[in-house]
Amino acid sequence: MKRQLPGPMPLDEFKDTIKGFEDYVGADWLRSQPHDASPLTQVWNRADYTASLELFTVADSYKQMAWRTDASWLAKYQEAIRTHNATDILSQTYELTSAAVFRYEPEVKLCPPSHPGYDFTLSALGKTIRVSCKKLGVSDGEKAFHKRAQEIYEQVRDSASKAGLPSFQMTLKLVDPNDKLKPSPVELQSGITRTLATYRDGQFINRPIGGWRMTVDPLCYGPAGLVVDRDYASHQFICITPFSQDEQGRFEDRFKNAAHMLKKHGGLIDKGNMNMVMIGLPLSVSFAKAREWLNKKFARDNSSVSAVMLTRFATASARDMSETNVYFEYTFIPNPSAQVKWEEFKPEGFMNRATVPIGNVIEVTEQATESLNMLNMDGKLKNLGDMYMFQRGQVYLPAAPKGEEMKLNFPEAQGIQYHRVVRIPGQGVIGITAITPPDNTMVLL
Repeated sequence: MKRQLPGPMPLDEFKDTIKGFEDYVGADWLRSQPHDASPLTQVWNRADYTASLELFTVADSYKQMAWRTDASWLAKYQEAIRTHNATDILSQTYELTSAAVFRYEPEVKLCPPSHPGYDFTLSALGKTIRVSCKKLGVSDGEKAFHKRAQEIYEQVRDSASKAGLPSFQMTLKLVDPNDKLKPSPVELQSGITRTLATYRDGQFINRPIGGWRMTVDPLCYGPAGLVVDRDYASHQFICITPFSQDEQGRFEDRFKNAAHMLKKHGGLIDKGNMNMVMIGLPLSVSFAKAREWLNKKFARDNSSVSAVMLTRFATASARDMSETNVYFEYTFIPNPSAQVKWEEFKPEGFMNRATVPIGNVIEVTEQATESLNMLNMDGKLKNLGDMYMFQRGQVYLPAAPKGEEMKLNFPEAQGIQYHRVVRIPGQGVIGITAITPPDNTMVLL
């Protein structure tokens, strides 16, 4: 498979790194597996740049950590992959990539599988940090939202096609989830269909449907000055709703479990030994909220944990949509109630940075933001607050002539399928379709 490069790097470096991980898992075995058998096979069988980013990050983390990792850990990870155990694949991948963030430290080592209390250790200058890793995956509530949003999108797409509507952008936002007149799914679909039927090119529509707010307006394509094709109708659909599940409760359960196991199995806490928890966040949970939740927990209990590091891999489109940037976002939160205070423990220069194989590292120190690939991206990371977001679309752009060549580059905003329409005098029209990630979420990371 010819994969898109996830960023500026030598092709040989990318191929060699992926091959090292492929050899570890088993090349023949990988090629024989169903595409959707597990998070790994889902990513493995995609060629887009986001999948390449995930594979390269995991493969490079394996390369950096394999030689200093217990053989039984590597054997268990391989077993999880080969048995399509999604839970273990995601949890061990998070352990692997989290330990690799500290590859610059002379002694970072993953613990044997099922090690009680913590997952890897960092040792330097006579001091040791025991680290417990917890991955907060996408909740059942968010999965249900995406499933429902996909169904609505398909209805919007099909209704627009049947009606022969001109290019448009639709945003559907649930502004009042407690509205007593909240429409049923059938009533919502009917309201969307009726509203779309009234749309004409250039007309802005802003209409409530029960507790939902629906807007439809012409698709004026972003800050890059791009114009959609005149003959082929484009559309973009965005759906936004408040959280439908107790994300705070899920987060606090992960932290509480990690703190409990560290207290029970972590061992001595003193000026040379301390405990830390790393928690991987999904896009839907902001760093600001997680920090707020943690500070409340710190104020009451969990003194065995000296600090928490929140992390996330995310992507965002550049201002002109010409490329997608990769971010490793993290924030470090000391526990003011800890038995050993972080600032008292940490030697100067020890564990004060993060390293990733590709992308930009952002330390989130104040109000956190969400990295979302929305088409109105202005170059800054957006914060939706406590909201789920879904984006899909089909966009047709004309290939503008430039001298004797055609500009065939594609913008990048995940969830949007791009097509370039090429008109060749005397020969007709051809279409070129970009390889596009399904959405802006990570599957493995």
